[in-house]
Amino acid sequence: MDSNAKIRRDVPLWNETRWNGCWNPDDGVGLYLHGGRFRKDLDMWWAQTVAFLPDAHLAVDRSWGRNATTDGIRFGNYDLTMTEDGWTSRFDGVGELTTVADLSLGPRGSAEPIVSVQWEITARAAAPQWDLYERAETEKLDFAGDTHVQGGHHTTGYLRVDGVEYRLDGIGFKDHSSGVRDWDRWDHHAFMLAIMPEWTLHAVMVAPGDGRAPTHIGVLYRDGERIPLLGFEIPKLADMEVPGPMDLVVTTGTGETLRLVAEQVHGLPMTMTPDNNYINGINWDGAGEPVALIEGISRITAEDGSVGYAHLERSALCSAVKRPG
Repeated sequence: MDSNAKIRRDVPLWNETRWNGCWNPDDGVGLYLHGGRFRKDLDMWWAQTVAFLPDAHLAVDRSWGRNATTDGIRFGNYDLTMTEDGWTSRFDGVGELTTVADLSLGPRGSAEPIVSVQWEITARAAAPQWDLYERAETEKLDFAGDTHVQGGHHTTGYLRVDGVEYRLDGIGFKDHSSGVRDWDRWDHHAFMLAIMPEWTLHAVMVAPGDGRAPTHIGVLYRDGERIPLLGFEIPKLADMEVPGPMDLVVTTGTGETLRLVAEQVHGLPMTMTPDNNYINGINWDGAGEPVALIEGISRITAEDGSVGYAHLERSALCSAVKRPG
């Protein structure tokens, strides 16, 4: 069971974060569920509850609560529960109706228009869970040095927004990590979790801001095999514009090169603060050196013509990203 981490109150900057999501390509809808511990009170959790909607719209909310469960996040009108073979979630609340373009301009989530939002979803594993630290020699990441697991899933369920119901039958994602989160040495990164017809791919590239070479890590699950990755090449986030088709290059430990094309079909611009708080929308004028992120759903096309979908995340310091307008 993917249980919550044991709190390390004596370790400065220690934290824990969970992220789950899903995408139904037929209806053009999905979820982005992100939560973690408040650095100044580790028993308090924040939660971003976001619904991807057709035509680049989203319903976004951000809430706080004390989380008594050990197998996910549960407070107020929100429930995210880990299971033996995946996870489930329920929500009955509201969100601010907004767009990808508006979130690129600034924070959203506590203004109008407001719509009712409900969902129920069940996710079951599409491939084995990837534990980044299952091998002792794996280099620890600056922001998740204690634990870091990820998973790809198949999902069923429904999403209801302002009385309109959609299906959540499609693919799902999971990421759970804990450890010291020190963003002083951060420059940019990219992360992809792709669910393809015949394989599942985890790919991570982290570029620190202190002159060290980028870290490349990941795994390809295909034909019952677990194939480690050596490289993940992707353009750096430079602005908030929806990119055209992006060429991605993945190099495996067996010497194979996967050339993929990613086309973003939905996105969630958001901010990561130096205190490890996350905001719906880009907070361009935040204190310190906040990080701008695009949490996006992309259509992935492989060289053989096969098509799947991925959660594709890119980040860079706000000061290094072109501000809209």
